[in-house]
Amino acid sequence: MDFTVSSALHRVPLEIWTNIFLDCLPDRRFITPNCVTAPLMLCNICRRWRAVARSTPKLWSSIHVEVSLGCDVKKVVKGVALWLSRSGTRPLAISFTWNGNPQRARSYYLGQPLPHETDPFPWLQLCRFVTQTRSNTTWEEFLYILQRSPNITSGLFKIRSEAAPTPFLAAPVVHEQLTDLDLSINAKSMSNLLEYVTLPALHSFAIRGIDVFEFWPHGHFVAFLSRLRSPLQRLKLSDTLIGTSELIEILCLTPALTNLYVEGWSSMFLGNEFFQALTLHEDNQEEYLHLCPRLETLTLHTTFMSSDGVLADMVESRYNLDVQGFTKLRSVNIALTWDWVETCDHKRLEALCGKGLVIFVQAHTGATATAWDEDPGGGGI
Repeated sequence: MDFTVSSALHRVPLEIWTNIFLDCLPDRRFITPNCVTAPLMLCNICRRWRAVARSTPKLWSSIHVEVSLGCDVKKVVKGVALWLSRSGTRPLAISFTWNGNPQRARSYYLGQPLPHETDPFPWLQLCRFVTQTRSNTTWEEFLYILQRSPNITSGLFKIRSEAAPTPFLAAPVVHEQLTDLDLSINAKSMSNLLEYVTLPALHSFAIRGIDVFEFWPHGHFVAFLSRLRSPLQRLKLSDTLIGTSELIEILCLTPALTNLYVEGWSSMFLGNEFFQALTLHEDNQEEYLHLCPRLETLTLHTTFMSSDGVLADMVESRYNLDVQGFTKLRSVNIALTWDWVETCDHKRLEALCGKGLVIFVQAHTGATATAWDEDPGGGGI
């Protein structure tokens, strides 16, 4: 390198190098260690870059780790420990995938060190923890993570366990900081969680039923909601076997709800009762304003058994009414069969779309939208 250029580069302030290096990070929430991408790539350029990269904690505050059968677990563990040691005191976002149930690796990563080894996990820094789709977390592992990570605010877990709560759960597990929880879970684990775990700060809750969700633990869910410091703002229920009357009761208990997502073609049927409960009436407003007055985004991917026009009545009432304390509906995402195209509901919703309401309609058997689709992601939670 030309001496003049080299000298100029050495005069670049450290803050500038730091910002440049941060811009080199892959555009994803969790960074997979790779020698050809930042931050590891930056350590292979020259001694100065290596020193700057290693002394920039933000570069090392996120990681995705994949452990599979046949891999050198000890080598992976040492690599993760080294990576996290460079994060300083930064809040951490960590994602795991363990394939084939390599128990030795699972035990180590969940804070139960192998003999004569030290737990490398900086639990107090952990703010987001994700287990990927192929990974199952046991009920005991989930509790262990909560108990060791008092500062975690967001978690995504796939929990599959038939075990009853362990004896040490004489008192409920209380986690004061968790605000966003996304669960893929079977019925037994769900019942255990709702009964034995208290999350006072929770405002976003997504539940996906896995295996055969034999029952909906409604009593436990209502009790769980009563232990929140403030009502939920976002709720997603997928394949949970919840009934219409139970869903309406939950909506009555969540007046701050802004996003509602309901999914389940074989386990959920929405009829007139549900849509009429959500409909606001001009001649009797006070009776209905308590039911989701702040609802902005509604996603319904389930079987409709309502009379033609009842769905449109509900959507029109929540979009057209100008009532103090009531938030106008902004987005509707529904999946229906193609014979719905000729209905009164379809025509009236199409008219609302022309007025500015974001509506996305897709066929039950595919993801093809109608011609008046506005936003494929509008109904997500």
